[in-house]
Order: sequence, then C-alpha cells, then structure tokens
Amino acid sequence: WLIASVASRARTASRRVGTVDGGLCQLREGRFGVYTVEDGLPHNFVAAVFEDSQRNLWLGSNGGLSFLKEGRITTYPFPQGRPESGSLAEDRAGNVWFSGNGELHQVRNGQFMRWSTAQGLPHEPVRELLGDRAGNLWIGAPGHGLMQMREGRFRTFDKRDGLADDEVTALYEGPAGTVWVGLRNGGGSRF
Repeated sequence: WLIASVASRARTASRRVGTVDGGLCQLREGRFGVYTVEDGLPHNFVAAVFEDSQRNLWLGSNGGLSFLKEGRITTYPFPQGRPESGSLAEDRAGNVWFSGNGELHQVRNGQFMRWSTAQGLPHEPVRELLGDRAGNLWIGAPGHGLMQMREGRFRTFDKRDGLADDEVTALYEGPAGTVWVGLRNGGGSRF
C-alpha cells in the first residue's frame, strides 16, 4: 500500500492510515482492521483522515466525504461529482471543513456549504486545512499564502507578512500551539 494520509490519537493509541489504493487501515486497541469499498467506502483512495472532537472519523476520498462511527460508514457525495481530495479540519463550533477540487466546504448538520470569494473567502483555490486549539481555521491557498479564519473573519498572510513562500503544502499545530507551515519552495514558517 502507498500511504496517502495518517491520523493518530495518543490517548487511545489509535492509528489510522489512508492509502492510495487499499482504503483505510486502522490499528485500534491492539486490533488491526481494513475498510475498503467492500465495507462501504466510496473509493479505495483515502487521501485525508481526520478524527473530530467527538471521536468520529472523517475520510476524504475520490468518492466523497465519508464518516466512520462504530464500524459504520456513511458517505456524503461531493456536491459537484467526483472530488480531488484535499484536507479535513474542525472549527470551534464542531463543524467539519473539507477541501476538494480546490474548493472549501463546510459540513454543518450533514449539509455541505461551499465557501467561495462570494462568501468572503479571500482566495481560491484552497488545499491545506488546520483547525487549531484556539478555534481558528487555517487555510493554505496555492499561490496566495495562508488564510486564517477567526470568529468568521479572514486574514491573509503571504510573503509581505514574513511567510517564506506563498505555496503552502502542509499545516501542523505543535504542542505549544505554534502553527507550522510547510512551504513548497521556502522550507517552513511558523505563527
């Protein structure tokens, strides 16, 4: 299997691995399991794996956004057909955010809401997402740097603000709450 995404939870010793063609592999409480299209996944390419604050597992695949709880898979088809999977995050209110096909979507009460420049999103396309401990949503926009959504308002950070490069490829929050930004041409930056 080729690994596409990894999620882990230290307090339960759970490890989940999304693969390019083998679905979701899960090591939980010493037991190994695999979920594929035969188990209800819409596609075996699982590019994004995310566990929300309620311990629900969300999976972004080429078949849509799936939700795994207690061994059952529910899939929300992507509104515009087959997505190119991106990233998953959760905001302070418990809403899940998904990037796919360069678009940003919020899942609220099981419904998709697309965010675009018409709804105040400063830049499109989007790719990387991170929900931090302070309740901010961080969004990487290829060629446009980094956006932060705090309390419904957006702020953009780019080279003019000290970001080493405007091509964001990864986001990570460290133990002290520092947001680390992986960049295509400039190594990394932190906030």
